[in-house]
Amino acid sequence: KLDQYRTQAPQSRRLPILQARTHMLLEQYQEAIDLLNPLLDQTNEGNTRWIHYYLAVSYDELENFEETEAHLQAYLKEEPNDPDVL
Repeated sequence: KLDQYRTQAPQSRRLPILQARTHMLLEQYQEAIDLLNPLLDQTNEGNTRWIHYYLAVSYDELENFEETEAHLQAYLKEEPNDPDVL
Protein backbone atom coordinates (compact mmCIF):
# COMPACT_ATOMS: atom_id res chain seq x y z
CA LYS A 1 0.00 0.00 0.00
CA LEU A 2 2.84 2.43 0.79
CA ASP A 3 4.25 1.91 -2.71
CA GLN A 4 0.93 3.13 -4.09
CA TYR A 5 1.09 6.26 -1.93
CA ARG A 6 4.70 6.88 -2.99
CA THR A 7 3.55 6.88 -6.61
CA GLN A 8 0.92 9.49 -5.79
CA ALA A 9 3.35 11.68 -3.84
CA PRO A 10 6.79 11.04 -5.38
CA GLN A 11 8.45 14.06 -3.73
CA SER A 12 7.47 13.03 -0.22
CA ARG A 13 10.37 12.04 2.04
CA ARG A 14 8.09 10.82 4.78
CA LEU A 15 6.64 7.88 2.90
CA PRO A 16 9.94 6.15 2.07
CA ILE A 17 11.14 6.79 5.63
CA LEU A 18 7.96 5.21 6.98
CA GLN A 19 8.36 2.31 4.60
CA ALA A 20 12.00 1.88 5.63
CA ARG A 21 11.05 1.92 9.32
CA THR A 22 8.47 -0.78 8.59
CA HIS A 23 11.18 -2.91 6.94
CA MET A 24 13.38 -2.35 9.99
CA LEU A 25 10.62 -3.56 12.31
CA LEU A 26 10.32 -6.66 10.14
CA GLU A 27 14.12 -7.11 10.32
CA GLN A 28 14.44 -6.48 6.58
CA TYR A 29 17.42 -4.20 6.96
CA GLN A 30 18.76 -4.30 3.40
CA GLU A 31 15.35 -3.25 2.09
CA ALA A 32 15.39 -0.34 4.54
CA ILE A 33 18.86 0.68 3.38
CA ASP A 34 17.75 0.52 -0.25
CA LEU A 35 14.95 2.98 0.52
CA LEU A 36 16.97 5.33 2.71
CA ASN A 37 20.19 5.77 0.73
CA PRO A 38 18.55 7.56 -2.23
CA LEU A 39 17.00 10.05 0.20
CA LEU A 40 20.44 11.35 1.11
CA ASP A 41 20.83 12.64 -2.45
CA GLN A 42 17.38 14.24 -2.41
CA THR A 43 17.65 15.99 0.94
CA ASN A 44 19.18 19.33 1.75
CA GLU A 45 22.41 19.29 3.74
CA GLY A 46 21.72 19.60 7.43
CA ASN A 47 18.37 17.85 7.31
CA THR A 48 19.42 14.23 7.11
CA ARG A 49 20.11 13.21 10.69
CA TRP A 50 17.24 10.72 11.02
CA ILE A 51 18.04 9.15 7.67
CA HIS A 52 21.63 8.68 8.86
CA TYR A 53 20.41 7.30 12.18
CA TYR A 54 18.14 4.70 10.57
CA LEU A 55 20.91 3.77 8.14
CA ALA A 56 23.32 3.33 11.05
CA VAL A 57 20.88 1.05 12.86
CA SER A 58 20.24 -1.00 9.72
CA TYR A 59 23.92 -1.37 8.88
CA ASP A 60 24.65 -2.32 12.49
CA GLU A 61 22.08 -5.11 12.30
CA LEU A 62 23.82 -6.36 9.15
CA GLU A 63 27.16 -6.15 11.00
CA ASN A 64 28.56 -3.60 8.54
CA PHE A 65 30.26 -1.59 11.23
CA GLU A 66 32.19 0.69 8.88
CA GLU A 67 28.95 2.03 7.41
CA THR A 68 27.38 2.12 10.87
CA GLU A 69 30.15 4.37 12.15
CA ALA A 70 30.07 6.60 9.07
CA HIS A 71 26.34 7.23 9.44
CA LEU A 72 26.58 7.80 13.18
CA GLN A 73 29.29 10.38 12.57
CA ALA A 74 27.11 12.08 9.95
CA TYR A 75 24.24 12.10 12.44
CA LEU A 76 26.45 13.64 15.12
CA LYS A 77 27.50 16.44 12.77
CA GLU A 78 23.89 17.59 12.78
CA GLU A 79 23.06 16.68 16.39
CA PRO A 80 26.39 16.73 18.28
CA ASN A 81 24.99 16.51 21.81
CA ASP A 82 22.50 13.67 21.40
CA PRO A 83 23.07 11.50 24.50
CA ASP A 84 21.45 8.44 22.90
CA VAL A 85 24.01 8.39 20.11
CA LEU A 86 27.03 9.50 22.10
